[in-house]
Amino acid sequence: MKKSWMDRFVIYCWGITQPYDEHARAEVGHISTVALLLLIISEFLVLMIQAIFNIGWLNVVALVILLIAMVWVSVAIRKAGLTAIETTQANLPHTLHQIKRDAVKYGISFGLIVASMMVLIDATEGDSVKWVFALAMGAVGGIFFGLGTYQNEKKQMRVLPENE
Repeated sequence: MKKSWMDRFVIYCWGITQPYDEHARAEVGHISTVALLLLIISEFLVLMIQAIFNIGWLNVVALVILLIAMVWVSVAIRKAGLTAIETTQANLPHTLHQIKRDAVKYGISFGLIVASMMVLIDATEGDSVKWVFALAMGAVGGIFFGLGTYQNEKKQMRVLPENE
């Protein structure tokens, strides 16, 4: 079956390594639906309180709730076993190479997002944009994120015994 762009996006964002069949799609759909409902209810309450009482720091609370929801979805998908990496001893070098490539890809994506966010924050505040600082922070964040991703995926990898 051909994967839609949304399926490829979900597989990339959540790091799903198992076959993305009907079972995996249903599991991701269930996890995402629960997270979305909790996120909508909590964000609505926070933003209504902010609108009524004009409390500026509640924007930070709304972002923290969003971050918690993203982490919860990641943990739930990992607990469902959709990110498990299984390989044989013969395929171990290829699997390690694939893990390195994925870690670099995730690190670059994270670094670009951090740098873009810093530039946009500076631009919306009316400050002069600190390009060098934003790119340096994006690069450092991307390197740490990539190394953390590599270590995490390597730790999750399970080597299956060879069939003799």
